Amino acid sequence: MKILKIVFVLLMLTGVKVWAQQPTSIDARLQGTWHIRSVTATYSHMQTGALLQQKEITASDSIQRLSGSIFLRLEFAGNECTAKQAYSRQTWSCTSRDTGVLEFKQLPLGPEKMPNDPQQQPPLRWPYRFDQPEQLTSGPFTIGYMDASGKPVKVLYSCHYIKD
Repeated sequence: MKILKIVFVLLMLTGVKVWAQQPTSIDARLQGTWHIRSVTATYSHMQTGALLQQKEITASDSIQRLSGSIFLRLEFAGNECTAKQAYSRQTWSCTSRDTGVLEFKQLPLGPEKMPNDPQQQPPLRWPYRFDQPEQLTSGPFTIGYMDASGKPVKVLYSCHYIKD
């Protein structure tokens, strides 16, 4: 009887762990439209880690030069998010797996794809936090590039949004 109780408790704990990892509705505070306010960026040498520069970027053309993949505008409606980037606009399905992390999955444009289709992209994981009720920060994210002198540069950046 004791062994049966132990097995039952272990099964219950496993079930709770699996349930906790299931996607949930996105945070209700995200609902609505958000515009990018600024990006904070730390530039460092990719190999040595030496700090090159830290700055806050506010003009939208400068933000676009940092990375064309930065979301300039986000519109959350239910579990869907329309994201405007520098040169595109996409609609994503959003779920939350952990506190403070959204998973964006691109909505199919044509017929439903099969789940094990090699063309299907993995979800984009997007960490976020609320600095104040109407201020959202996402990141940190990392990009790398070679500067004009051929030096490899790593940029660690976070995006700051305000709600309409």
